[in-house]
Amino acid sequence: MDLETTKNFLSVAGQAIGLIKQGKELLPQGPHRTGAEKKIAEAEQALALAEVRAAQSLGYELCKCTWPPQICLRIDGRDNMCPKCGYNAFHGTKLGDDAAF
Repeated sequence: MDLETTKNFLSVAGQAIGLIKQGKELLPQGPHRTGAEKKIAEAEQALALAEVRAAQSLGYELCKCTWPPQICLRIDGRDNMCPKCGYNAFHGTKLGDDAAF
């Protein structure tokens, strides 16, 4: 699968999960809604892992501050950094708490 196809697939999958979450709100409280919530959470986790695997196959660094791992991205022209904790994949350091992305 090429980059554009992968990007489109992940985007459409995310949109589909969003629509399913909206539909879940129409279910009455009870076992069916609880089951739907569990399946939605599993789908979100699987999608996040697919995004991580795609990024890793493209050579992006990963930060293990959360599960699934965060994808280190270029933020405001800075080196590849974790959007959650500020880990700088290039230098192997973390931004201080007062630094803004």
